[in-house]
Amino acid sequence: YNELTNNGTITGELYTPLELPLLTTLPEFKTSTPGTEDIVVPQNGEYTLTPGAYGDIQVKKNGKLIFTGGQYNIYKFNGGDNNQLFFQSTSEVKIADKFDTGQGSYIGPEDTTTLSASDIVFYIEGINGNNGNLGATPKAAKVGLNNTVFANFYVPNGTLWLRENCEVEGVFIGKDVIVGLSVQVKLNSALYSSTNFSIFSFL
Repeated sequence: YNELTNNGTITGELYTPLELPLLTTLPEFKTSTPGTEDIVVPQNGEYTLTPGAYGDIQVKKNGKLIFTGGQYNIYKFNGGDNNQLFFQSTSEVKIADKFDTGQGSYIGPEDTTTLSASDIVFYIEGINGNNGNLGATPKAAKVGLNNTVFANFYVPNGTLWLRENCEVEGVFIGKDVIVGLSVQVKLNSALYSSTNFSIFSFL
């Protein structure tokens, strides 16, 4: 950092001065080629998703979606409250439009695996609203209130919104990133090889 104003608690080392620009290149962004099959996981239901191309995926309240691992091409993802998105193997989830989850949801490895956040990457191609403006809604990618996330997110064309009281681990890259109140962010990168890129959690 060069100048720092902070009302939170920083548990890592602080380094100054910061030489700019931070980046000369961004990691490769992988676009989605979605299919036409829509998937709806009903309230309190469970569905196992194999690799492939899909249209819209909707997970309703208390629903569980299990990704067996591999390459997923999806048009749009919409989640309800208290969802569980479990990953059983290394996965890339490429979404052509928007992504959002409800309150109290979990995104990350199934507890029977040895996976970490660096094994799960979401590539989200969408823009904010219909025009891509910063204030447009819905945002390209929204992680809901009180979510727990172990995954990397790459949202180059719109806002990535990490809402209040989330605990997130990974790397979070967006055209804009909003980090809500009381959000805890930890670095675990699939997109960069160096652990010196913790600043990118807040790009």
